Amino acid sequence: MSQVLSLNNPLQSVFAKSSAKNTGRYLALFIAGIAILTLSAKIALPLLPVPMSLQTLAVLFIGMIYGRKLGTATVMSYVALGLAGIPVFVSVPNVASVGYIIGFIPAAYIAGTLIERGWGRSILSTALAAFIGTVVIYAFGISWLSTIVGFKGAVTAGLLPFLLIDLGKVAMLALTVPKFWK
Repeated sequence: MSQVLSLNNPLQSVFAKSSAKNTGRYLALFIAGIAILTLSAKIALPLLPVPMSLQTLAVLFIGMIYGRKLGTATVMSYVALGLAGIPVFVSVPNVASVGYIIGFIPAAYIAGTLIERGWGRSILSTALAAFIGTVVIYAFGISWLSTIVGFKGAVTAGLLPFLLIDLGKVAMLALTVPKFWK
């Protein structure tokens, strides 16, 4: 039953057992996370069919720093705002980008879960968690994009141009996240 409630209201599971002090802190982090995600989307190269931005870095960072509950609630709310037409994405989401955007939610959850299980304490384990989160985003993005341009076209346009940049993002997370957990 609690999982159903958390799906209907992602913040309910975050705030359910919080004191007033923690609720204020979580709310501030939640708002800051949406702001960070919005800013990360605006730092972009307008590639086609999928623009290159810092959103994946921000999604994984928030999942890893906030943990699976608050991180997922923040990313889920950000995605919902963007899909509702609030200008938080790189641009109005084109059909090609939808899979990647939806993939942000499970990526934040998985990265947050791995970090909560101790993966964020070393550079190597953090890099592995970030890499897995990135693979999740790609899996959703490539799957969706394949329905539009075919699998080969999806890999050519939606994966290959991003690989080196995303490996750099994984390295940035690996060097940054463990410092938050010390």
